[in-house]
Amino acid sequence: HELPELIEKLLNDYEIAPQFLKLEFTERACLTEQMVTKEVFDRLSTMGIKLCIDDFCSENSSFIHLTNFPIENIKIEKSFVLKIAKDAKKAKIVEAIVKLAQTLGWEPLADGIADQNALEKLRDLGCLYGQGLYFSRAVNVAEFTSLLKK
Repeated sequence: HELPELIEKLLNDYEIAPQFLKLEFTERACLTEQMVTKEVFDRLSTMGIKLCIDDFCSENSSFIHLTNFPIENIKIEKSFVLKIAKDAKKAKIVEAIVKLAQTLGWEPLADGIADQNALEKLRDLGCLYGQGLYFSRAVNVAEFTSLLKK
């Protein structure tokens, strides 16, 4: 229950507007304590923070439960993305996840984009957002703050 207060303090301390922050929560974390998660998500969403479900479809999903949360994105688990250009079955799964996300009003985001081929395949499937080593390695807080100022 303390997360929204901590996030608000950090946003104020570092002078970062909430709309520039997207918090990712694993699917498992969301489904474990649903009442608490919903309360925290509602508070974060009200603050203007964007919320994303990470590792989507890596657990036994229950779409009914996920639709109860005020999320904007689902991040497709990287094991589906890494070989998407060469594995037709994984490409079909990603395509289905993208269509489902769009139907529910969520933006799909792909994790683990490692090369141009994967990026192009994801774009062809309608997934326009992603992250991975193809774009950048993970950065620390100082590097992130510097990137925001550019």
